[in-house]
Amino acid sequence: MKTRGVVNAVIGIWFVIAPWMLGFSYNAGAISSSNVFGTLQVIMSFWGTNKLGWKPRQNWVSLITGLWFVLFPFIY
Repeated sequence: MKTRGVVNAVIGIWFVIAPWMLGFSYNAGAISSSNVFGTLQVIMSFWGTNKLGWKPRQNWVSLITGLWFVLFPFIY
């Protein structure tokens, strides 16, 4: 389960730095949304790496942030 947590953390870190890497740092809504959901993804993924198994709330948070990451480019 540690591999899943690390991969989720890397995805979350990418979304935290993506506004500056992809050049949409001029949009305040995109920056705040990307930072909030990316940070939430990182926190939940690191929280899951030190526990046995993957808890249902972590699955839901991962699902919600994953859906947001898919919809994010179409919204902004």
